[in-house]
Amino acid sequence: MGTAVETRQRTVGSKVYAERVNPQWVRLLELLEMNVRYERCVRAELFTANGRRIVDFLSGYCVHNVGHNHPHVVAALEQELARRGPAMIQSHVADLAGELADRLWVWRAFRG
Repeated sequence: MGTAVETRQRTVGSKVYAERVNPQWVRLLELLEMNVRYERCVRAELFTANGRRIVDFLSGYCVHNVGHNHPHVVAALEQELARRGPAMIQSHVADLAGELADRLWVWRAFRG
């Protein structure tokens, strides 16, 4: 359970999400008492504003590979964003995509 401020923020955020996105998801998380607002997330740990630490055994979408906000991933994203290069332009050959493909190809060949 959180502070009054946490509860209000969660309630307002959940209300908008329920109205515009998926009301059933909000109801389910509320029922399971899992609708928590996190202040920060680092690797496999989630931290609430009231100091509660939760080990994340549930997340997906590659969180299990590197964790939340892994410092190397954050640094790479910051570096790429600082470049101010093109993003998703169809009339452009994405050099970084080619570099990634090359690394994956070499890794695949190495792994057999």
